[in-house]
Amino acid sequence: MKYYVMTIVGILLLALSFPIKSRVIESAQSGQSVYRKAIQVPKKPDFDYAIETEQGNLITTGELASIKSVKFSEMNKAYLAVKKREQIYTQHTRTTTDSKGRTHTEIYYSWDYAGGDEVQVEYVKFKGHQYKSNLFSFSDLFEDIDADKITNTKPGVFGGRYYYASGVRRYSYEIVKNKNKVSFIANAGKNGLKPLKSESKIYLEAKTIKEMSAEVNESVRIAEIFFYVMFVLVAALIEYGIYSIYENN
Repeated sequence: MKYYVMTIVGILLLALSFPIKSRVIESAQSGQSVYRKAIQVPKKPDFDYAIETEQGNLITTGELASIKSVKFSEMNKAYLAVKKREQIYTQHTRTTTDSKGRTHTEIYYSWDYAGGDEVQVEYVKFKGHQYKSNLFSFSDLFEDIDADKITNTKPGVFGGRYYYASGVRRYSYEIVKNKNKVSFIANAGKNGLKPLKSESKIYLEAKTIKEMSAEVNESVRIAEIFFYVMFVLVAALIEYGIYSIYENN
C-alpha cells in the first residue's frame, strides 16, 4: 500500500513541477529578454544619438569619472565614494562549566561592529554628460583599501587594515576610484538617461558588455538547475515522510 501511495504522490508532484518550472524559467528569461532587446551603444556618438532620440533600453560601456571628490576628515586622499565601518573594542562576559559541574564567569574582548557611514560625490561624468550620482548604484565598484594608504596611519600593529581613532575605536574603508571602467543597462527616454522600469537605480558593473550578457544568459541555466535541485529535495522529503508514516504504523 505504501508504495502505491508513494507512486501516486510522485506522479502528482511531477505533474505539478511542469507549471512551476515554466514560471521559474519564464521569470529568468524575461530578464534575459530585456538585455537581448536593448541596443548596444558602446561609442559616444551612438550613445549621444540614443539619448537624443529616446531610443529606449540601451547597454553601454565607458569611463565614469567623479566631478570633484569626497573623503572623511582623517583621510589624506579623496575618491568618488567612500564607505567607513566602525568597530569598538568591547568587553563581554560568558559563563562556562568545568568537568566538575562548577560554573565560571569569564571576561573576554572583541572588536564589534558599531555602525558605518558613506559619502559620495554629487555629480559624475559619463561620455561627456554630467549626471547626479544618486542616479547610479556603485555597489559593484567598491573595493577594500588599507587605512595606511589613505590616512596618516603607519603600517604595523596599529596600522595597515584599520585606522585607529583610539585604543578602543577603529575604522575600515571601502572606496570607489575617481575613474572607473563600467558597463550598464538603462533607459533613454524623454527625461534623458534613467533606470529600467523595474529598477530604482542604474546599476554600474565592472564588466564588459560581453561579460554582462554572458552573465544574464547564464542566469537562465542557473534558474533551471536550481529548480531541479529543489524539486528533487522536496520530492525526496515528501516520499520519505510517507514511507516513515507507514513504517511506524
